[in-house]
Amino acid sequence: MDSYQQVVIALLCVVSLKSSHPLASVFNVKEFGAKGDGETYDTAPIRTACIALHRAGGGTLLFPAPGTYLTGAFNISSNTVVYVAQGAKILGSTRGDDWPLLVARDVWPQMGHGSDCVPGDESCRLMHQALLFSWHTNNVTVTGGGEVDCNSKDDTWWKCAKNLAEPPCNGYGRPHCVMFSNSTSVIMSHLTVQNSPDWTLHFSGCTTVHVHDLNVLNPIEPNADGIDVDASQEVLVENNYFSVGDDALCVKSGIDYFGRIVGRPSKNIIFRNNLIGTGHGITIGSETSGGVQNVTFENITMNKTGTGIRMKSQRGRGGVVQDIVYRNINMIDIEGQCIQTTLNYHHDIAPTNASATPVLKNVLIENVYCKKAGNSYLLDGLPEQHILNFSLRNVTLGSEVGKEAGCDNIDCTCVKVSPCPSCCKVVN
Repeated sequence: MDSYQQVVIALLCVVSLKSSHPLASVFNVKEFGAKGDGETYDTAPIRTACIALHRAGGGTLLFPAPGTYLTGAFNISSNTVVYVAQGAKILGSTRGDDWPLLVARDVWPQMGHGSDCVPGDESCRLMHQALLFSWHTNNVTVTGGGEVDCNSKDDTWWKCAKNLAEPPCNGYGRPHCVMFSNSTSVIMSHLTVQNSPDWTLHFSGCTTVHVHDLNVLNPIEPNADGIDVDASQEVLVENNYFSVGDDALCVKSGIDYFGRIVGRPSKNIIFRNNLIGTGHGITIGSETSGGVQNVTFENITMNKTGTGIRMKSQRGRGGVVQDIVYRNINMIDIEGQCIQTTLNYHHDIAPTNASATPVLKNVLIENVYCKKAGNSYLLDGLPEQHILNFSLRNVTLGSEVGKEAGCDNIDCTCVKVSPCPSCCKVVN
């Protein structure tokens, strides 16, 4: 049995065990005073229900249908099912004060600071809490068939990304829509999640995560990623649709010094049977400083996507990315490159010490078809650190794919590849 099969079996066993123990105590937010009319702020009754559930040791936090629950951020505790019924919607407040400020280094240590700011500034020390937030928890499910709408707009969170002094940022970095930090045994399923201020689904330092049967929707807005698996392990993401504003599926492990000090790699991760619309690709990086190991993307179709297969890092990051597989990827219409692999994500950075120099090795890309794209390949290592053992097998690019964007500082081979990148060796 190979490592891929072992990861799948382990994840499914955890999911089966968890689903066999439903949480019977129901905390209906309407019974705590929530109106669900989409106009009244339901933040206080929802938070009161969360506190009662926590004191009871767990239960189901129910958002019944019909109802649109306008709310600020709230906390999810251990042994909780958040059930957003079909026909119900959690709608995020557009008032910044309804999203409390957290110490970024506490809840996101491998990043060390919030978004949209210069590290070391006061604006980086704190960040707004995610709408649905869970920290140091175990055994949490978010499901139900309804919607989580973080309610970002061009005149609210997306606008203040360019100037944190403006509301609702009010001087600090944008929140994510859903964030689990240092949590174990997490399931998200059967929901629509949309209009995120920043990253949509963020799993930071988590272990044993299953994400399935979601629709994740954002317009083309800054950093509106679909899912970010960040310094997390034993993760299965399957049977979802993502159409977002930045990286659709993404693996990260912390940035620069902070990521290397925390040193927790993302590993044992599978993305399978996902459909990708708009977005910047199915991605590893660029924040890879804690390392990335044993990641598989397979059975994925992409259409109207900015970039196809994407791996990115840069000088200063450090970290080792290794044992990566992209398999059975069908790209219909890609704006940029079919396959982009670069250690020069931000150019013109001077060479640095070995610990801050990124390493990428042992990559297999097989059974890939790209029908239409702006460019075929961008394969771009470093003179001091080539990309190593990079294999292309059974890769076909259609007649509507543009020319190669670059190929240098990479040790790569092609088996049944048409066309083979110019700097790679054809192997019969």
